[in-house]
Amino acid sequence: MFYGWVVVGVAFVGQFVASGLVFYTFGVALKDVAAEFDAGRLGVSGIHLVMPWTGAVIAPVVGRLAVAGHLRALLFGGALSIGAGFVLAARATELWHLYLIYPLLMAFGANTLSGVGASTLVVNWFAKRRATALGLSQIGASAGGMVMGPVAGWLFAEHGWRDVYTGFGVAALALAPLVGWLAVGRPADRGLHADGDPAPPTPRDAGAAPAPAPHVREALRDPRLWQVAFVAGVGFMLSGAVVTHLVAFATDQGLDRVRAPALLSVLALGALAGKPVFGLLADRIGERRAYALAIVLQIAGLLALAAAPSGVALFAVAALFGFGNGGNLPLSGALVARAFGPALFGPMMGFAMLVLTPIVAAGTPFAGWVYDTTGAYAIAFVAFAALAAASLVALRALALPEAEDAPASPSAG
Repeated sequence: MFYGWVVVGVAFVGQFVASGLVFYTFGVALKDVAAEFDAGRLGVSGIHLVMPWTGAVIAPVVGRLAVAGHLRALLFGGALSIGAGFVLAARATELWHLYLIYPLLMAFGANTLSGVGASTLVVNWFAKRRATALGLSQIGASAGGMVMGPVAGWLFAEHGWRDVYTGFGVAALALAPLVGWLAVGRPADRGLHADGDPAPPTPRDAGAAPAPAPHVREALRDPRLWQVAFVAGVGFMLSGAVVTHLVAFATDQGLDRVRAPALLSVLALGALAGKPVFGLLADRIGERRAYALAIVLQIAGLLALAAAPSGVALFAVAALFGFGNGGNLPLSGALVARAFGPALFGPMMGFAMLVLTPIVAAGTPFAGWVYDTTGAYAIAFVAFAALAAASLVALRALALPEAEDAPASPSAG
């Protein structure tokens, strides 16, 4: 078996841990944490205002280290960071402690296990089936949400969030050595080539060889970086805001605290289905068209949420939104690889994460502020749908190479 599929499995597990533990369980614990620290939903969800900024600083560094051949150490360190973060969060005595732990420790882990590090790992191993491989690896994020949402809801109700957080931390620490052992950074490290081809990689496969990382100013002058960052940033923002507030929204609609987390499973199941579907679509009809379809489905889901559905309808809307949002991770990575080439994927993905941070950071606390101000989420959902529509315009304007294997320099535009 081609070892690239083992790498996809490593990325899958990393995404499961980073997304399932760090992001999906946060929304399930939102009301409990707010009550314990006597804070509103804005006060707790504001952690997601700070967390993306430290992630933005980390992402370009992670990208450069990935290009320099340190992917194994990055993924190992990411798992350790998440484990330590949960153990410390379980012992927090003030809300500001979480404002330090999540942005510093959790953000590093997320950017390696479920961000630039994991995506670069997969891109290095695949060329012809890159979008498909990214989509399969990123199913791990959805699987994490599908499993950990209801599991966390039950565990929090039975044991309290602090004891459960300690267990999460121990599990992540135990997983770190296995991730570090299996995460081989490049095909050349095992005497292989991208896709398992016997021939040396073509220019399109050039992810197998290191390339000089672009300078920050050079990268930031490229309009394509800003366009990709806006499109991806809106998708990441929507995911973070909806996942964080969905359980609280559902309990406001009358679901009990044990059943409400099942919505996260339904949303994650939709995203799990969406990732490989949109990865395959991108390889067949192109990244732009596949991404546009994913965005349209998210807009439909947001407008439906604004209508405050209940019962079965709420679960159907969660599945619809999740399916569309599932395309964001594989398609954003595929767009960056297509626009800049796999050799520059790590650094340019890191710079994109830096640029998109203001968008990602604003969404979750904005939804909390809307709720604290109006007593409902409808205005937030409509505003999110409008922003998603604007991202369609940016996607349409994005200049991509005509030939799929044509290399693109960071300054081309």
